[in-house]
Amino acid sequence: FSPDGRRVMLVDSDGTVRLWNARTAENEGQLKAKAGSQAWLSPDGRLAFLAAQVWDIESDEAVSPGPLQPDIRSAAFSPDGGNLLTGSGNGTVRLWNLAGGVPPQPPFKHDEASVVAHTTISEENAGATRPDQGEQVIFPSAEVRHAAFSADGRQVVTVSGGLARVWDTASGQAVTPYVTLNCSLESAAFSPDGTRFVTVGSKLPEQEGLARVWEARTGRPLTPIIRFSASWPEPSAGFSPDGRWIASGDRVGGVC
Repeated sequence: FSPDGRRVMLVDSDGTVRLWNARTAENEGQLKAKAGSQAWLSPDGRLAFLAAQVWDIESDEAVSPGPLQPDIRSAAFSPDGGNLLTGSGNGTVRLWNLAGGVPPQPPFKHDEASVVAHTTISEENAGATRPDQGEQVIFPSAEVRHAAFSADGRQVVTVSGGLARVWDTASGQAVTPYVTLNCSLESAAFSPDGTRFVTVGSKLPEQEGLARVWEARTGRPLTPIIRFSASWPEPSAGFSPDGRWIASGDRVGGVC
């Protein structure tokens, strides 16, 4: 949905991007660009990120060079609409202005060496990052599967196959150590006030979803591991507007 609720943008299986009037169900046409499996709308609904470019919906023209980054797996517009976050299969997350320019801070990096090094964490350092003593993190992949801004745009959280981490958008430096769950991590979300974040993943074929809430400043776990049924390999979770509740679930098994 566009932020004002007036329009719906759909991506067909062949990458065709179609626009629909949400009130009348009338087809408003399609964009010239082809998308991958996903497309993202800016907060004001004027721009979309698709085909690895920023696209002006009204003029149906690209406003950034492309592709901004190879093998993009995730993207997010900043809350003020001024920047774009892209995550790649090679573990690199980049912050762009909407014309495709790169700000001066370094990229946020889930490099392969760091991911492998953090799949086994010594017991004395496990308290802030490990869900259970002695567990081994599975699916140690550097591929960035999800990236999201905090509500004030000052932090981002990045998720690879086995690890998640909070970063400072101004400096590009890590805020927390890597946090882990004994599963394949898929997504993360900040609480509305930005003080906490939730990570969520799945263990298949056990059909079990796992989620946990962490302190955004330190990476310290704030809740026990939350377990739910997940028959689909891409579960998600998010906070309620007041930050008191979390909804978690998948496309097939429902929500809890």
